[in-house]
Amino acid sequence: MRAENVRIADAGEPDAVLAGTIDLVEHLGEVQILYVDLPGSAEKFLVKVDGQGVHERGQTVRFAVRKQDLHVGFHAELSRLDA
Repeated sequence: MRAENVRIADAGEPDAVLAGTIDLVEHLGEVQILYVDLPGSAEKFLVKVDGQGVHERGQTVRFAVRKQDLHVGFHAELSRLDA
């Protein structure tokens, strides 16, 4: 899954499938890259968002991902996180 294929979910959005805590916000002008810690994963999860958003370390965020943007190996990881 690519960082640009993930979006921050609106409050109460039923399609939000991931939640994590922001560890680092990389400000790159018109975009920001969020480095997110997901429960049960040792790797950082990266999300590309609009540069105008206000995000900070320690903030909990929920994400929505279109199923067609998930890679095969990630389906197993997603199932494990839901358990």
